Amino acid sequence: MRSRLETTVPLQHQVRFLRSALASMRDTGAVLPSGRPLAYELARFLRGRATGRPVRVLEVGAGNGAVTRVLFAHLRPGDHLDAVEVNKEYVEDLTETLAEAADGSPGTGYTIHTADIRDLAPEAPYDLIVSGLPFANFTHEETRDILDFYMEHIAPRGHMSLYGYLFTRELKAVTASRASYTRQRLSQRLVDRFVRDHLVVSKRVWRNVPPAWVHHLRREVG
Repeated sequence: MRSRLETTVPLQHQVRFLRSALASMRDTGAVLPSGRPLAYELARFLRGRATGRPVRVLEVGAGNGAVTRVLFAHLRPGDHLDAVEVNKEYVEDLTETLAEAADGSPGTGYTIHTADIRDLAPEAPYDLIVSGLPFANFTHEETRDILDFYMEHIAPRGHMSLYGYLFTRELKAVTASRASYTRQRLSQRLVDRFVRDHLVVSKRVWRNVPPAWVHHLRREVG
């Protein structure tokens, strides 16, 4: 039986997320935790996998665990999840969520990292990388380094799922300073090229606040 963690984000976690998001929009990019429909879409590979071997999953920008709880609910004994989150307020909730989830899933491992993703030194490649980083808030160089990290540490034929929020680009076009908008465009070009080179399918998740996009990618061999 799946844990209630799969469907329930405690109210106090949502309140803390909102408070912290308003204080640090550069790192967050949203004011509410991701909804269940979005989280299920991001768990597509885990829900549909045929292989019985253990898998390694990396979630970057785990926040307070709204997506993490659904990813973990679809893991099996022997699987391992690395959750990366630099916001220490979120990590408190994330730690609570994963500790409770692990109690109901013996044999499934996890590690929480509070470091910059570029400073991580994984022991082995990942079968799935889920990234919720707000690339529109990063510089061209930061975005390039992060995408390079993903390609370096994804297993051959591994899956990557990038997600963000619809209409962010259009909103920034009318609200951001010229320098900020130029930075966003340069970063977005890198992301667009990365998606074009590795895309499997794109989805829009309207039942999220705000509505979200998801790009499911795959690293092919060769």
